[in-house]
Amino acid sequence: EIVAFICLEMDRKEAWPFRLQKTSEEAPELYTPTATRAVGYAQELAALHELMHRHGLDYVIRPNENPGTVRDFFVNLNRKAGLNQIWTVVRIASALLGVYVHSLAPSTSSILVCGKQLTIGTVQGPEVGVNKPMNPQELCDLLQDTVFHVDPIQ
Repeated sequence: EIVAFICLEMDRKEAWPFRLQKTSEEAPELYTPTATRAVGYAQELAALHELMHRHGLDYVIRPNENPGTVRDFFVNLNRKAGLNQIWTVVRIASALLGVYVHSLAPSTSSILVCGKQLTIGTVQGPEVGVNKPMNPQELCDLLQDTVFHVDPIQ
């Protein structure tokens, strides 16, 4: 539910603020401090996502107080979510910022050395077959060209 709330294009006025359904007897793990923190981070991510779509990553928030851009708030949220191991928020925030992990290149090389095939792409867009090991920059460029312009969250 949280990922759909963040990612799907809809009128968020009806769903804001996101609240878990009251079924504490059936799923008490949803009301732990970690789960509550995860929902808070997801709400912050949804708000930043909305600001990014409306104004861009360089839009200044709080111009009179401690100024910061939407990008700064994304980076801070990404760091907080990583420290608290809220991996869904980390993955989506990193995707929206265009952050790539350079350890993907050795992993893809390992897959190819084992004789497996590797395809990069999305359901909505083109797919590209990888048939040779790539350095981290080449892999990041390939991801940027094939995936990010179609759906940056994937």
